[in-house]
Amino acid sequence: MARRLLVSLITLAALVAFPVPGSAGGSAPLSKIQHIVVIYEENHSFDDLYGGWEGVNGLGNADAAHTTQVGQGGAPYTCLLQGDVNLTSPPLTATCTDSTTATTFTSHFANAPFQIDTYIPASATTCPDAAHAFSFPNGVANGSGQPGGCTRDLVHRFYQEQYQLNGGNQNRYVTGSDAAGLSMGYYDTHALPVYAYLHGAGHPRYAILDDLFQAAFGGSFLNHQWLIAAGTPTYPGAAETLHSILDANGMPVLRSPPSSQSSVALYTSPATTVRDAALTSACPAPLRLACGDYAVNTMQQPGLPVLPEQGVPVPPSALRLLRALRGGRAGPEPPPRRAGVPPAGEVVEERVQPRAGQLREAAGPRERAPRLRERAERELPPGHPAQGHRGEQVREGHDGGGHLRRVRGAVGPRLAPRATSGGQAPGSPRSCSRRF
Repeated sequence: MARRLLVSLITLAALVAFPVPGSAGGSAPLSKIQHIVVIYEENHSFDDLYGGWEGVNGLGNADAAHTTQVGQGGAPYTCLLQGDVNLTSPPLTATCTDSTTATTFTSHFANAPFQIDTYIPASATTCPDAAHAFSFPNGVANGSGQPGGCTRDLVHRFYQEQYQLNGGNQNRYVTGSDAAGLSMGYYDTHALPVYAYLHGAGHPRYAILDDLFQAAFGGSFLNHQWLIAAGTPTYPGAAETLHSILDANGMPVLRSPPSSQSSVALYTSPATTVRDAALTSACPAPLRLACGDYAVNTMQQPGLPVLPEQGVPVPPSALRLLRALRGGRAGPEPPPRRAGVPPAGEVVEERVQPRAGQLREAAGPRERAPRLRERAERELPPGHPAQGHRGEQVREGHDGGGHLRRVRGAVGPRLAPRATSGGQAPGSPRSCSRRF
């Protein structure tokens, strides 16, 4: 019997496996593929998790030109500023002094990529409990939390990532991140079960997409939209307060890291008024950045059911699943039909004007299908936030405003989304694969 061919698609921590049509047999090339596995790398880049695997275009190919981080004025840092309480000095020894910023600081880390689990292994008790998941902006000190080797979070927002990419130079990850030097960290994942499975005796043949291009800048919210619907949601008529306000550098923050998290500022805005909001900036935006009524950062619709033990809002579909798994202990059953949400199978031809903080309703299947088929044949409007334009070679999926990535060849200024002219509009992410 022929061994299976497994295609592993590393996109941007959900794991989805689905059969490929025609996999039962036949001479078509896709008939040899039995399953496609999609790993959604939430808050991780390819290099962060898989860049050390043999044979991939990963950490071994990272050159200094695309890993050496520079400050706001363009001068390279001497050290990497750290905010995570387990990476600062102390508790780590200070082996480096940086005087390139207005405030001199010391660090254990030089200006280079570093392996996170050398300092915060999976066994480290650095994870908060569920009730305090967002109560420790700089992480939980080892010995004070639960096991799991958690780090602090890091920014993954639409405009910040474009500042970090710096037109393809990829040298402002540290300056544009609230987590500063943590954005240059990576993990050794050779001990993961998936690695042992794919490299053990009789392992399935597989291809790993190590040159993946994410669909849009920023976090999971917008990239989820592109993964499923290949489009950016819009919010016509939204309140002015929902729009971002940018400074001349395209940044929506006054200081990074924020003063509440660090005494050292790596980025200081030249503006006095900025706003990091859910929607794109009003038009025109600085540096020809995306503008208008596009929802690019996380938004939630109001009135979601809440898990009683945690106070966490969840979608009704997820609540029903939790009820099934918990034997009916996941809180009250949501009503069969909420306002503005049709029951399963109903076709929606009408758009609903959203309330403040709520996205308009998506089109039903009868309207959506032809729209998706025609997407590749029409232009996107100027200022559209979708990325992946022809000729641009930005590397890898990325959801966190800072992990390693490189470009192949020259890329023009990526801070200026543009409409195509008579060509194919950008669609799903492009990628290259490597077989093993």
